[in-house]
Amino acid sequence: MSVLGLQKRDLKLFGVLLLIVNLPPIIVYSGTPFAFIFMFLPALFWVNVPGIPLALVLGEPHFDVQEFGAMPKDPLAWALIISFWIVAPYAATLIVKKIRKGTDGRDSVQGR
Repeated sequence: MSVLGLQKRDLKLFGVLLLIVNLPPIIVYSGTPFAFIFMFLPALFWVNVPGIPLALVLGEPHFDVQEFGAMPKDPLAWALIISFWIVAPYAATLIVKKIRKGTDGRDSVQGR
């Protein structure tokens, strides 16, 4: 079974990476006050890592550049940030898959 061009082993890796990179906003928006204290800065980084370059490209109608970075103003900006955090783990999974494939081929050629 192949989903998104990934086998079962790679899908598990993609799911774990997707959960890890999206954990800060999930915890912040869950409403737990104690967790909010520890996850506020990671959630701010979660928004700003793709948000600052996108704010430079898209400009003021979509982002409000403030002291703590670029804050999204409309659904398009949020969709682009969320898309970034879905594509990044997918790209990392494809890189790991390619590395695994390369090492599997080399090991069989050398007889290991």
